Amino acid sequence: MPVFTFTGKSAAGQKVGGERVAENKQVLAAQLRRERITPGAIKEKGKEFALPTFGKGKVKTKELPFSSVSSPS
Repeated sequence: MPVFTFTGKSAAGQKVGGERVAENKQVLAAQLRRERITPGAIKEKGKEFALPTFGKGKVKTKELPFSSVSSPS
């Protein structure tokens, strides 16, 4: 069965979150409601991905490699 991460609010209004094993999102949402947790976001773990970032900040124009190609006359 897949593992899901979730966030939500308890009956006392506190933020809660965690991971649970369930058949699907709907089953997990029903489980949380039975525990008096109002579900917010539910995502299947491993399905989301982040693109890697290479370095930080912006590249300045003078740092870009340019090659001047002259056309034959």
